[in-house]
Order: sequence, then C-alpha cells, then structure tokens
Amino acid sequence: MQPSSVVLVCLALHVLCLTQARRISIEEGYGLRSGATLPPEMDDPLVFKDGKLLFDDEFDDDQYEMYENMIAHKRAAAPATELTRLNQTTFDNKTTQLSRCVAIVQVSRDIGDKAFLCASYSRLTTVEKVALKLPTDDLCLPDSVRYASRLGRDWEFSVAHELWQVDRDAAAHVIAKESIASMCPLSVGPVAWPEQCVRAISWETRQGRKLSRVYEEFCADEKGITMAHKNLITVVGKLPQKPIFRACLQKVSDIIDLPKDAFESEVLPLAQKLVHKFCNVDQSEKVTPGCASVEDVHHRSCANFLLAKYSSLERVVSKTWGTQRNWCKQDGSDFGSGVEAGYIRFQDDLHMANKYMDLKEHALPKECTDDVSVFMQSALAAFKCACPRRHRQVPFSVADPLLLPCVGLEGESSMVKLKTGQKPVLELEARSVCNNNYPLFQITGDMGDMSKSMELITGPVPGTSEFLADMYRLYETVFNIIMKLSMKGVELLSDANAGLNRKTQGRHDVQPIAVLDAEFIGMWKNAIPDLWQSFSADGLQKHLDRKEDLLHWLVSKTVAVNGVGYPRPARDYPVLLAAQGQSNSRLKVDIQATFELPLDFGRNWMTVVQPFFLGTHYQDYAKRLVKSIHTVAMVLAEELVAQQPELLPLLAGATSKSEGILKSMLHFMAHFALAQASDDELLGDHNDQQIDVKVMSCAVSRKNDLYLNPRFGLNDLSEELDITLKNEGMHRLRPCLERALASISNRDEAWPQFSRKLAERLNVEGTTPELCVEQTDTTGCAEYLGLDRRPSSNVGPNKHYVVNPDRYFTRVLLAIQQTLDLASKGRKGRNHIRGCGHDIPPVFRQHGGRKFARFEDRGHGRIAVLLKPEVPPTKVTPKLQVPGQEQQAKWKSARSDLGNRHGFDPYNIVETTLVHPAMEAFADGS
Repeated sequence: MQPSSVVLVCLALHVLCLTQARRISIEEGYGLRSGATLPPEMDDPLVFKDGKLLFDDEFDDDQYEMYENMIAHKRAAAPATELTRLNQTTFDNKTTQLSRCVAIVQVSRDIGDKAFLCASYSRLTTVEKVALKLPTDDLCLPDSVRYASRLGRDWEFSVAHELWQVDRDAAAHVIAKESIASMCPLSVGPVAWPEQCVRAISWETRQGRKLSRVYEEFCADEKGITMAHKNLITVVGKLPQKPIFRACLQKVSDIIDLPKDAFESEVLPLAQKLVHKFCNVDQSEKVTPGCASVEDVHHRSCANFLLAKYSSLERVVSKTWGTQRNWCKQDGSDFGSGVEAGYIRFQDDLHMANKYMDLKEHALPKECTDDVSVFMQSALAAFKCACPRRHRQVPFSVADPLLLPCVGLEGESSMVKLKTGQKPVLELEARSVCNNNYPLFQITGDMGDMSKSMELITGPVPGTSEFLADMYRLYETVFNIIMKLSMKGVELLSDANAGLNRKTQGRHDVQPIAVLDAEFIGMWKNAIPDLWQSFSADGLQKHLDRKEDLLHWLVSKTVAVNGVGYPRPARDYPVLLAAQGQSNSRLKVDIQATFELPLDFGRNWMTVVQPFFLGTHYQDYAKRLVKSIHTVAMVLAEELVAQQPELLPLLAGATSKSEGILKSMLHFMAHFALAQASDDELLGDHNDQQIDVKVMSCAVSRKNDLYLNPRFGLNDLSEELDITLKNEGMHRLRPCLERALASISNRDEAWPQFSRKLAERLNVEGTTPELCVEQTDTTGCAEYLGLDRRPSSNVGPNKHYVVNPDRYFTRVLLAIQQTLDLASKGRKGRNHIRGCGHDIPPVFRQHGGRKFARFEDRGHGRIAVLLKPEVPPTKVTPKLQVPGQEQQAKWKSARSDLGNRHGFDPYNIVETTLVHPAMEAFADGS
C-alpha cells in the first residue's frame, strides 16, 4: 500500500517520533518479541532526563554521551559490520537533518526491530486520538493515506484502526510494516545517483520565474556544470525537504557525513547528470512520441484535464504574454533535443502561467500543480496525446478492459410511449463489451401494460471515461432519432403477415414477420458515419473494429421463464411509437445505473463504497447510512472473534481473498438489516415489534430495499467464501462462522451483550439514518423516526419526525437480530437476505481471475446522478447535456463533496470513483 503523498521523513525535526515527550516503556513501547530483553542503560533510549528526547532539534553533549554508551554496549553483542556506518557518523551542533535520520534508523536496528521504533508510538495512548492530531508529514503514525485502506482516507477507517478494536498487537504490526518504507534507507556499498533523483532536481530547477536566464547559464557551455556543482553542494543536504526527492535519499544518506573533498567529489556526477537532463541534451528525457497510456491514475486524471483544456490554455497564455505560443509545430522539434522542444515549452509555459498569471476560469487544479513531479509527467502525457493529432483522452493503462468494473445505463422518458405488451423491442446486433449475452444497445418500454414509457438501455461497458463518453454518444444518437419519429407517431415495428393474421382473428396466427420502420432505418444509417467518428480509438472503435457493425437492428426476443426467449407474438404488432403530453412540457430522462465493484468491496467500505451513495440529494443522510452500516459490520466482526477466536485470521487486517469476501458479507447483512428496520407495505402488522425481515416487498416503489440495490444475495457471497476458504486452506473456519452467528443472534447467549455494544456505538449524534415507520401511497412516508434532534435533509421540512431512541433501537436491533439468525441457518435462511430483481447470469462476472459484484443505482447515488442527462428546451433536435447545468450547479454547491473540482467531467469522475480503486485493489493482490 503506497501513500499518494508521502513526505520524506528526514525533514521531521518536529514530528511525533522526535517530539513526543511521553515516556515509552520497553515492553509496551517497542513491542519486543517474547523473551527479548534490553540492558538497563538502553531503557527508553529516546527519552532523557526531564523528558527531553534524544534527537530533539540538536544533539547536546549529554545526548551524544548516552547514545555512545548505548552503542558501546550494543557493539559487544552485534557484528562489527552492523555498526560500521554509525561509527563513521559525526554528531555536532552542525549535524544535518539527514544525519539524525541515519541515527534514528540505527537506534531502531540496535533495539532489534527497525519498524517498531515508529510502531511503539501507537501504544502511547488511544491511537485514533493521536493520529487525528498529527501533521501530514509525520514520520510514525498515520497521515491521511499511509496505511488506511488501499486508497487511504481517515485514520478512523484504516485497516489498523479496525484491527485496533480487535487485536492491538495485530494493529501494531500493520503500522510497523508500513513504517519501514518511511524510514531513511541505508545502502550497502556505493550507489549511483538514480535517474529519478536527477529528473526531480531538474524539474525543481525549472520552476523559477527567470527560467530563460537559468537555461542560458546552465546550458551555454561547460561553466554550467561548475555552477550546478557549486549550487548542489550547498543544497544537497536539504533535498529531503520535498517528497519528490525521495529517490535521492539513499545516495544522500551515504555521502552526507563524508569529508568535504570526498563529499564534493560525490556531488560532481550529480551536477553533470543534472545539466544533461535540464538542458535536454541529446533528448536525455528519451520521450517517445505518440499518445500512450499512463499507469499512475492521478497523473492520468491531470493529463486528461490538460488535454481537454489544451486549445483554450494555448489561447489564454498567448494572449496574456502577447506572443503566439504554438506548442505543437508538428515537426521534429516537438519531441527533439534542447529546451525549445515542444513538450518542454508546453511544460514550462503552463507552469509559469499557472504560477504567475491569473488564468481565471482556466486555472489548473492544485492537485495537478502543487507537486511538480505530478505536473511535469501529466503535462508530458497530455502533450503526447495533443501533438500532432488531438486525442480526446489519455488511454487507460490496461491491456484488457474487461479487467475493469463495468457500467450500464437505463434511461426512461415518460413523454414518449411505446404500444407493446412485450419487452424489449429492438436491439443492436452488436454485442455488449462486458457481457456477450447482452446487446450493445436496446430500445424497450417500461412501466405500463400495453402503453409503456420509452426506455433506452446500454449494454455494460468498462467504466473508463472513453467508453462512458462513447456510450452516451450512442445513447444520444438513438434518443434524437426516437424523438423525431415520436413527434409524428410511427409504427416502429409492423408485421408483414398482419393481413393474414387479421383474417384468422387470433385463432390460427401465422408466424409474424417483423418489419422495422424504413424512416428509422434511413435516419440510423445516416447517423452512423458521424457517430463512428465521434467514438474514441480506445473505446467503442476498438471494441467494434468497424462502423458496419453498428448497422443492424434485431427484433428482440421476450425473456420468459428460466431465461428462454420466445419470438414476439402476432398480437403484439404493430409496435407504435408516439409522443405524449404537451409540446411545451419539459422533457425529462430518468437514469438508473448498474455498476460493478470487486467482490471484496466490504474491505474498504468507507473509502471505496461510500462515494457511490453520494448523489446531489440527501448526502448527509447517505453518509449517516454508510457510517451506520460500517459500524454494525465492525461491531459484528469484533463479536464474531469474541465468540470464535479461530476467526481472527479472517478479520485481522490480512489481505486474503477470504477476509475480503467475509467483510463484504458483514456489510451486506448490515445494509440489509438497516433497510428492513423501516416499514414495509406488505407487513401484516406495522408496529415496531412486528418487523419481519423476510417480508421484503421489492415493489415498484421499493421504499424498503437497499439504497444501492445488490443484484445478488448472501447465498451468492457465501458460496464465494466457501471457494476461497478452500483455496486458501482455511475451510475448517467455515463452521466457526456459523456457530458464531448463531450464538450472537441467540437471545439467551451473546445477543444481550452484542446488542448493548451495538446500541452504544450507534448512539452518536449525527451518525444514524432516519427510518420511515409509516409508508404511504407509492413512495410516501407519513412518519420518520430517528435519534437526532435535527434530522437529515432526507426528512423534508413539513414531514412528521419523531425522536425516540427506545423505538429506534427496538426496530434496528430486531432487524439485525433476525438477519443474523437467518444468516446462521444455512442456505435456506440466507436465501431471504438478498437484493431486489430477477437473476441476471452470471451473478458475479468473472474475467482474468477477477470477480465483480453488480449493484443498481436507481437514481439517487453518484453514478446515476452524474450521468443523468438534461434536455434543454429547444425547437430543434434536443441535445443531451451530461450532466445538465442544473445538475452541475447542485454538484458544485457547498453541500456536495465534489463542489471544489476544476473542470467538471462526469465521465472522468465516474472513472476515478469506480475504476481507480479497483485497479489499486487488484494491484495489491487482493
């Protein structure tokens, strides 16, 4: 797990490892293995009289003397080679930051465990309280991304924090493991200056206001190397002050305490390499032209932003400077040698403009410019995709797009009606990217008997911005054709044998022969060339291979029992298409989205899953719901271990697949139970004590189903757990899980203790969602019940809201107890714990050893709201805006977590939310 913004620890004069003044006991602080001891003089080696720490700002004589005593004692027991470097280190009042870092590492080695030097501080006090107060450039305890779950967010939601509640020793080991990478490295033998180090210094040098003058001085003649050498001698010891210099740290650690002549001699090769790189001599950057993928998702996101703004940035920079900046000359100079190469001018101009000009609406996002290494690499990737031919996106760095989570859309418009008793109606012959059983696109109807609202459905595609944008272009093209035809009303499908069938009056129908409307066919054929041209080379163009694959539409078969398809019956013809409603009515398209998550989605619930709950409405409610689900799941995990300690390997922060699936099961059960704590229209008795989670109506209104509806059940996850437990040699643990669930749900065993603990954890102001305890009509609610004096925005200002903790916990705990009881009763019991909807095979899509779980966002979560189109009022063909101005305004409001984004690109946001976490999770091997 690599943090996205790790600041080098050698700066840490003020960090916790150097400033925490509390005394650390050896047994508790350093976590020595059983049987290990330390001599008295090494007790608390970082703490001195009056609580002053060793390695505080400077070494004084007493500190140095005690440190020498420690080493003298250790020398007798340790090999001489282990202490060679430390003995060469000089400590005086001019000791550099790096020398202190070297000493810190050596002390931890002397103690016996390098990582526990930092891990010890997790034992000082309650870890989360310390962690939340730490600066982001801390050496030991959590910054916001170091060892939280794979993307890293708040310490509260980190792996170590979850473990802390179960097993503090295990949590300390997680912290220890991650601390190793944060310690200053020490090499064995001579090390050359790494290429990444030289590049980092070159990038940093290109940030000055008088860059042209620096180019002249460094790149004119050999004097440039002399000047660079002189400058580097004075600053090389301070390089760790910026995280981009991490690659330099090992070499600097080796030379920092050498005698002056030897030190300067070691810096000279760095100066030579720097000038070569800075001046781009003989194309030292080795840039290969051509739009290419970028592995780092952060760099790719920034490169796509720069690529989208390329033309406008070129204009505004030229206007501001009063000279035309033609970055791409479309000749050999664009990727050639020297500082006038096109890509170098692009990087330098953008950096100078962003730093010293007011770009106004063209300002570049800080997350792309604050770190010069991110900016330089992103700008290079963008330039390669802009010159000589503009690409819409930087390609995604995955050879097989089916290894990515997929997204499908359903858009319904009630103002357009299809007269049909069967669905779907039409489908493209071309197949879906993610599931060959699905067409690339469908035209169908929904909601109604013989007169249905028009619904357009996209087959699932990988959730990259390229594929999503291409699918919306396809959606818009079909939508516009349908709208034109509906204005005058047409027979979208007719029966060539209609005359014969009329004579039989339905007694002996002749097999119908479907005829697709000629005008529809003509409009579609005319639209294909422009549609094909608009597709990305890395999206649908690559999938379809040729535009002719878009030509053919098929009459859909109606899906009947057990997935068997039957031809459309004669009585269903003709299929009429017509607009309904007033011509001046505002046309609306309601979107539902299906999306996939890796099967271990419960492993990173608060960091990976939470964003999908957050649309533009009721974000405060959604956050409460997500937090409560996580709380229930975590308390349940603790109790499972308490009842069956053998389950600890499955709930101890490991990276096994079994652990990930089990955590998904726990969150799934928690989500299900909290949903069923609300009223259900099919309940015979609606009193608080009469909740029955087995009664889940899944009606059209679906008021009581899960917020993000899973298209799978607990049995499906359970079967996957069985498979992975067997593959990982832990199948013996499965009975332990059943026994623990049975004990926890048993009112005569562990339930009283578990329910008290759960109520205590949930009873925190502003963290629990309201329950609808009296459903009305199709989607209404006559009464809400909650714990907080101030309800979330989900409860409107005129809604009846009751605060009653006793009633609230009666419903919630009863729903949880019933859910756990069902989960403990084998397949038959687990069958009641499921999402809504018919089975869609396969339940879990599998490709390349990866499995994905499918969820539905019915219009309230992030993906559906982001991709909801707006149809502006117009007298000509409507053009879909995704999202529209109204939706963008809501997203950018103070209430939205996306309010501060530059350049609101919904496809990129979906990709960032959906694809990037999955890629990182798979990269970690989970």
